[in-house]
Amino acid sequence: MQRIAQSGEGLGTAQTELYGLARSIAELEWLLLLLVMVYSVVTQMGSEERIHLAGAIVLYAVLVDADRLKAINNNYGHEAGNKLIQQVAENLCRVLRGSDVVGRFGGEEFVILLPECSLVDA
Repeated sequence: MQRIAQSGEGLGTAQTELYGLARSIAELEWLLLLLVMVYSVVTQMGSEERIHLAGAIVLYAVLVDADRLKAINNNYGHEAGNKLIQQVAENLCRVLRGSDVVGRFGGEEFVILLPECSLVDA
């Protein structure tokens, strides 16, 4: 009985360690996805925008998902979907600062880069 109890304690510790490892991996995967998103937007930028962004000490990235875009494409066609994407991008640009950068990432996702922004303002 004592041996089972001891191995049970070890199993609990191992489970805790595995959970911590899995969580760390998930955080690294999220960070990698964020880096890919930022890279995707930066490659779409002009050289002046890149220089301005490179000088930022603080940079926040915001992911915007335009839900139901696939349904718009399926029900009304790709032309309607493209117009919706353009409208979303224009609306995002209209409400952001001049130093902020909007880029499309994937089908219905946009990434907004906010250089020199506080967490509260982001």
